[in-house]
Amino acid sequence: MPRMQNFILKAFLAITSGLSTQTLAEDGVPFETAKAIGRRVAWTAPLPGGEVRHAEQFGNQLYLLDEQNFLSSLNLKSGRIMWSVQVTGAESTPDFIHTFAMRRGEGLAAKVTPMVLVGLGSELLKFDGTNGAMTKRVSMDRLPDTNPIEVGNYMVFGTNRGVVQWYNPDLEVPWRAFDCGDAMACDVSTGGDLLVAAARDGGVLCLQSGNGALVWRKKLLGPATGPAAIAGNKVYVASADRYIRCYNHFDSPVAWERLLEGVPAGGPVVAEEDCYVAVPGKGLHAFVAAPRDEPGGVLSWISKKADGQIIAHDGRTLLLHDAEDGVLRVVRRKDGRMSAEVPAGADRFLQTTGPLVAFIGKSGVVGLSKRN
Repeated sequence: MPRMQNFILKAFLAITSGLSTQTLAEDGVPFETAKAIGRRVAWTAPLPGGEVRHAEQFGNQLYLLDEQNFLSSLNLKSGRIMWSVQVTGAESTPDFIHTFAMRRGEGLAAKVTPMVLVGLGSELLKFDGTNGAMTKRVSMDRLPDTNPIEVGNYMVFGTNRGVVQWYNPDLEVPWRAFDCGDAMACDVSTGGDLLVAAARDGGVLCLQSGNGALVWRKKLLGPATGPAAIAGNKVYVASADRYIRCYNHFDSPVAWERLLEGVPAGGPVVAEEDCYVAVPGKGLHAFVAAPRDEPGGVLSWISKKADGQIIAHDGRTLLLHDAEDGVLRVVRRKDGRMSAEVPAGADRFLQTTGPLVAFIGKSGVVGLSKRN
């Protein structure tokens, strides 16, 4: 434990000191200043079981499942670990965690309890999110093959048999299901009253999230490279046939499409009036999200050196994480100019409604808040 505390202290000092690069010789992990990406260290939190495998936000809490299968509840404002419990033996490998609100009663008198589901093979383990107590073990007929997403009172996921499944975690019953014909290529995505699923055979389905009704169905020459983006009345899909396409959500005509110079990495990201897609080795591409009468789309700029996944953005900049090179890049939204490139100092990141959370291997997590 003293070694761990010493490591966290060094990490804190390295990030807050303003040094452009800093190597912690004891652990060989490079840290870059939070200042370079417009952040400050709000808190650091070591975890009981090492590296984080799964994380999901619920309100002001972040629920984490680490490699030793400790489920922990962390307060996003203070970084305080509220509780930790080992949900299963260290030799097991849970597939996902999912949070939902369990409601009892009506109106103002209703009692709302946060719940955490841990997917373990053909079973769901249910935990009380307030204290970590296990409340039930539930068997499932259709196994999730993607990370579940929340749609109203349901969690929706793709199964290992290519079915999009609605499941009520409170009542513990399946609801709607839609057969996609093949296993999922990526996680299901949702926006407004729509839900989009992409299969490995290139099929793309647009469904009504409320009742599972089919809106439209398309067949691409390659599978989607990441979850679709849904914004306004448009659906954006990047695929292995090197295209990015924008569909009208209500009747499926292609509003615009563009052949890229390579296979995209991940799905597109839509922020306000812009649509972004990354092409490894070719950089980050920015398009006008909804141009008028431009079947080939409108390319705003290409930032050729800005490889990586967009992990956060605001009105002026994009923050990208290049996991392969282990760096963070800050790119200006108006012209694609890269204003900063610094060592990431973390394996992966999660943008919450509060801080940007950095996962630092076996050492725990760090909360990075925006500077005032």
